[in-house]
Amino acid sequence: MNETDPIRILRRSPGRLRLHARALHEGGAELAHVAATEGVLGARVSPRTGNVLLEFDESLIDEPSVLALITAGPAHQRRVQRPRRPNRQTEGEARDGWLRAERAETIRARPAACIDALSDFERYPEWQAYVTAVTILRRDGRGRGVRVATRAQVGEREIQFTTSYRFPSPNRIVFDQVDGELEAVHGSWAFRSLGRGRTRATYVIEVKPGRLLNLLLRGPMYEQFRDVVLEHFMSELRVRVEG
Repeated sequence: MNETDPIRILRRSPGRLRLHARALHEGGAELAHVAATEGVLGARVSPRTGNVLLEFDESLIDEPSVLALITAGPAHQRRVQRPRRPNRQTEGEARDGWLRAERAETIRARPAACIDALSDFERYPEWQAYVTAVTILRRDGRGRGVRVATRAQVGEREIQFTTSYRFPSPNRIVFDQVDGELEAVHGSWAFRSLGRGRTRATYVIEVKPGRLLNLLLRGPMYEQFRDVVLEHFMSELRVRVEG
């Protein structure tokens, strides 16, 4: 699509959009990458009118993100596609070199308070025991950090890494390592309101150590990894927002 083929929204309701785009008039091939995106429940185009019906889960992806997928087109989707990750499995079990850990807890705070704490990157050293310094390298149009450099002290060793962040919905944060000692890191935070000021927080992290560090994150070392990046991080967030 280009500036001569603008998207015109015909009707919107929660989790549902009907729009028109001339570039889609000839068929639905350009929507394949949209329908395959996490959080999109349906993407149908009328070859006759060029109108598009989109249905999506607002807890996983927001309206601007869905519209950005259509505007960018399939080529953009290929550029941002992440490496294939393993299906859900027991903690510590590896497949294709990935290690996965997940934790879900109830926190006595609203989802917005959790999101605010996690997106205030420059204050991480105040409440995250292992983080020593954070620098925001790039911000989005709303001023949120989307590329962040971090230094952390693990034992006697200081490690550095750069992370990209996305905010696909108001209650979700997705992150990927773009530079660091591990081969790849992918993770997410999701928050669901339980009412009465309580939130169900779910933290997922997937790590591909790479050839050099692969043997280190096994057995007892994996337990240490899980404690630091999963258990410790969740408890630190709870203390931060409940306090």
